[in-house]
Amino acid sequence: MALYKRGKYWWYEIKTSTMRTRVSTHCEDKKSAQALYSAALLTHRNQMEVDAAERVVRQTLQLRTGLPLADIWPIYEGWVRAKGVQLAHKTIKDRGNRIAHLVAWLKLQRITTMDGVTVDVARRYVAERMADDANKTQRIKCMDISTVWKAVAAEKGSTKPNPWPAACPALDGSAKRRDVFSAEQIAAILAAAKTIGHDWYGVCLTARWIGQRYGDCATLEWGTVEWAAKQDILKRGVVDLDAMVIVLDPQKTRRHNTRLYIPISDEFADYLRTIRKDSGTLFHSHDVQYRRRKPMDPDFKTVLAAAGITGGYFDFHSWRHTFRSQLGEASVSDETANRFGGWTAPKMGAHYDHSAHLAEMREALARIQ
Repeated sequence: MALYKRGKYWWYEIKTSTMRTRVSTHCEDKKSAQALYSAALLTHRNQMEVDAAERVVRQTLQLRTGLPLADIWPIYEGWVRAKGVQLAHKTIKDRGNRIAHLVAWLKLQRITTMDGVTVDVARRYVAERMADDANKTQRIKCMDISTVWKAVAAEKGSTKPNPWPAACPALDGSAKRRDVFSAEQIAAILAAAKTIGHDWYGVCLTARWIGQRYGDCATLEWGTVEWAAKQDILKRGVVDLDAMVIVLDPQKTRRHNTRLYIPISDEFADYLRTIRKDSGTLFHSHDVQYRRRKPMDPDFKTVLAAAGITGGYFDFHSWRHTFRSQLGEASVSDETANRFGGWTAPKMGAHYDHSAHLAEMREALARIQ
């Protein structure tokens, strides 16, 4: 804040962290200009006090009334868009369904606001509505709700503690496991995928040989290891066919800065040489749909049905289970097998050290070809 002369008139400047104002007093006399400046300064400070008082009143009313349950999901969706958070269509759909189920249950308990959900209420919800779920599934659902809760609380400036982490059951390892594809089923799926088209053959072959989740397979880009090494965290995986390696930060574990260096098998390399590189991505349609949070049409269930695979617990994630199981059956050590997928055994590993073990991993691939 300052008073200064410009030309024949005195000017004053008022500056804060959010604004900067320059005003002419239209006075040639400094004393008169000083009086106007002091008055403007006083008015400005009083306005700041009024604004601060209004904020306190709003926060007090919010703490008293709480956020209506119906506003939770719209606020979260707005937060996702504003932050530019990239989430899979299935993730958004699952979280939306979980919040909807929770809100319906809370209304039966005569709880109408977000602040009415305490740790005891959250634990009762888990006990009543998730009793039939495996322990790991309960944790996943609780963590999804907790993620939404945390984002909404931050967006609305709530100081209430998040009750969901305390309501999550301790991990005991129980979970419903996907079934593993047999060699005959793998051949049938790949054949069906070729017939269906829409790049499903390429996406399935990718998952078959690198053992990653759908999102990581669908968004692979052409690139080089040199380019990837210069990035602190890759936004997507890149394929360097010349070096016969895929460099990947798996989306689910990206927050841990876990970078994977996965050698490319011979069969997969032969296929990659047939793909045009002008689009930048390996599977453009899958990449676009995934980033738009929309499912592919036709989806993987259509591929499974065309392959004649019914019954059991099969979905796209079964490729990851199959890949890890095949490595184990080929007598590949746990340490080497875990480097392919970034699995923990017994704790989080694979922190930027994979490039030193590519020879071992190539040998592992040779065993299962």
